[in-house]
Amino acid sequence: MKKITYNILNAALALSIGISSLSTVSCTDELDTTQNGVISTSDFYQTDSDCNEAIIEVYAAIKSACQNYNGSFWNLVTLLGDEIYTGGSNRSDGPDMQAHNEYQYDYANSEINEVFATAYEIIYRANLVINNFDPDQSDVMCRNVAEAKVFRAYAYFQLVTLWGTPPLVLDAVRDDYKASNTPTEEVWAQIEQDLTDAINSGALVQKTGIDDSTTGIRVTKQFAQALLGKAYVFQGEWSSAISMLQQVVNSGLYGFLDNYGNYCVAAYNNTREVLFSDNNTNDASVAPGFFPWVYVGPNATYIAGLETGGGGNDYSAVGFGMWNPSQTIIDAFLENEPDSPRFTQTFNSYYTMMDMGMSIQDGQEVYANCGYFNWKYRNSVQSRVGSIYYYFWANNTIMKYSEVVLLLAEALIQSQGAGAGDTYINLIRDKAGVPQLSGATLADLKLEKQLELYMDGCRYLDLVRWGDAPTALAEQGKQIPNLLGLNADGTLNVNETRYTNSSYGFKAGKHELLPFPQEEMEVNPNITQNSGW
Repeated sequence: MKKITYNILNAALALSIGISSLSTVSCTDELDTTQNGVISTSDFYQTDSDCNEAIIEVYAAIKSACQNYNGSFWNLVTLLGDEIYTGGSNRSDGPDMQAHNEYQYDYANSEINEVFATAYEIIYRANLVINNFDPDQSDVMCRNVAEAKVFRAYAYFQLVTLWGTPPLVLDAVRDDYKASNTPTEEVWAQIEQDLTDAINSGALVQKTGIDDSTTGIRVTKQFAQALLGKAYVFQGEWSSAISMLQQVVNSGLYGFLDNYGNYCVAAYNNTREVLFSDNNTNDASVAPGFFPWVYVGPNATYIAGLETGGGGNDYSAVGFGMWNPSQTIIDAFLENEPDSPRFTQTFNSYYTMMDMGMSIQDGQEVYANCGYFNWKYRNSVQSRVGSIYYYFWANNTIMKYSEVVLLLAEALIQSQGAGAGDTYINLIRDKAGVPQLSGATLADLKLEKQLELYMDGCRYLDLVRWGDAPTALAEQGKQIPNLLGLNADGTLNVNETRYTNSSYGFKAGKHELLPFPQEEMEVNPNITQNSGW
């Protein structure tokens, strides 16, 4: 069989080959023939080349988790927070996503099923590497097993924070298992063990310098340390978190870009800000990214003047307008830093859109919009792959350095009190172009995370673990505004109550955890459903 070219950057190529297609032939005599192009499992797990093919499958699963919106961890936790409205072309667009954003979902929601399945697909593929290759046999196997443990820990981090007691599956089983719930503390212990093993293996790569943009296409030691530090923060293990996160900061291998507007542009993939991302490429033949970039761009159905060919206003004309900034996040900026570079490079107001030559189409209104549009996350013309309207090579970042710095600041404040995290909070505030703080409290830290990490997949899980979700999300989904344009006096014309719901908002005792999906409950009698569902 022809071997697969080992290229993590193009790992999506492996989705249709390799481990996912390994099988044995039927034992039925009539079908007992050699199947061309397929390796039996007994012959596969032997060499470094086999191990490389196996780890490509894990990277491919991670890439799919970033780019398949129904199975995206980032998409789900963003929808559940208070940062966006679920938009689209009209009220009937994206009903499952809308159900999450407005707290009307249940255990039959397709997004819940897809995210749950995606996590276990990553775990399954990681288990194949971990259980079938001996890290003592070669440097390649040692590195790949370490990387697989990081990815397994990453998947279980999503599962334990979203579902609480997911089944802990450490063997490469698939359809024949009926695993029961695993206590939360046991899942966290496995996450810690996997990440500790990977870090201590000495096999994970490290960047050669702060602006090395190529080494980081693989899992680095610092990404594993950052993920372990985050796991400690979520469990309130402050001293362990401080120790681990400081190692990332002290490595000197990460930092900040000068311009917020460059963060999500493809030319700045894998910059000093990025711990790990899904690694897209400017090559249409290897299926570059679709999600989330098309989803965050303004919809040409209701916005005229969108750029279609490069340069100019840097918007593509094919945005779906699915995620528009919420009034909550806009108010947080307006109340605290209305003129900051961070604000103006995170959003475009409708006024700015008009200055760029865009306006609402005659007779149209912008659904689920309070007068602002995404800019930090945008479907940039500069990031398009050739002339293909829905492909982009901008990366979807899984973890960025700003999050690491703010996790460290929080751990210091939580353990040592107000002011202990000032050094690190002020690193972020210097980047944002706003005055430094002295004696920063936990409340200051929470606000800083809200503003700095907009749509970076952190807000919802933070609100839940802080115990703030019942208050902060109490009216999530109550009212959905539409932008109509400008009033006669030049102010924004927003119908704040264009749509209203009678059922909405986060309910304490129920929404802290997601329901186990319907499909899992139907096939696995050993699963106990979460409370409230």
